[in-house]
Amino acid sequence: MKVAIVHPRNAKKSEVVSKEVAKWARSYSQVIEEYNPNTSVDLIVIVFDEWCFDYKTMQSFIKRLSRDYVKNICIINTFYITNKRLDKVVKLCQGLHLPLMREQYSCKLQLKNYKVVPREALDGARLYVEDMVHIIQNYY
Repeated sequence: MKVAIVHPRNAKKSEVVSKEVAKWARSYSQVIEEYNPNTSVDLIVIVFDEWCFDYKTMQSFIKRLSRDYVKNICIINTFYITNKRLDKVVKLCQGLHLPLMREQYSCKLQLKNYKVVPREALDGARLYVEDMVHIIQNYY
């Protein structure tokens, strides 16, 4: 099963989460701007951070994706106060009729410890991707 994990260039927390998920998925983490949309994958995992969110970059990336090459999309985001940008990304994927998985993983981080991504968040993201991979393998 081919899994691609992508994250924005400027988001350090997203990079940490995506590298952790990539270890489990036996894949590697890529920057959104460097991802080739003509690569055929069974699952693409989009990881982003609310704090460093650039809607134009995300919008141009998602618009480049095609159902012909991407079979399933799942989203992981981290946030501090609200996760309203996750709703924007979900609406964008739905508006373009991309194969978005039903559930997304969203993790609230603490402001007092903003430099470190907690182990629970990393384990939760890994478990989420593990569940999505099993769903794809067993039900699609």
